[in-house]
Amino acid sequence: MSVAKNYDILCIPGIEVNTKEEVHLLALFKNLNMALKFQDILDDTLPKIKNNTKLFGHQYIYDEKDSIIGEYDNLLLSAINLPLKETIDEIEKLDGIPIPAHIDRGSFSILSNLGFISPELNLKVIEISKNCNYDNLLKQHPYIKKYKKIQTSDAHSLGQILERDFFVTTKDKNIKDILEYILES
Repeated sequence: MSVAKNYDILCIPGIEVNTKEEVHLLALFKNLNMALKFQDILDDTLPKIKNNTKLFGHQYIYDEKDSIIGEYDNLLLSAINLPLKETIDEIEKLDGIPIPAHIDRGSFSILSNLGFISPELNLKVIEISKNCNYDNLLKQHPYIKKYKKIQTSDAHSLGQILERDFFVTTKDKNIKDILEYILES
């Protein structure tokens, strides 16, 4: 967030989490303090499996100067020990926005792993990946048209970040306005 501020980039605190059902879920927060509180929940529910750096690589922690200041010892790609509904509840308790990630993918998505989006989850937004054929997805799951959709790159490196395909128009360039736009019906 320090780097973003120095370059006049708006950075929304968030994370992609792997729930107990192996469903990927985005969590967006209004401020870093709320995101850090959610990180505490993740640290408590992530299985204590030591990362094998030869197999999975290092999980470095960087500072704003791109210097390594630490490393996560536990394997971060593991699913947490919280079911989807409880994970959503924890995000919402922190005034965050839960968003099922890349619902069009054949793995680690709410549709591929559970087959549907339960109305009991009270979700408002879904994420589709940049190569999603939304019309085909609607044919298979027509009820998803009721959800606001955002489109992202599901980037795992800088070169994969989606550019100029999905826009958000707000009154002001701030986190509050962008999150309100995302929640609009």
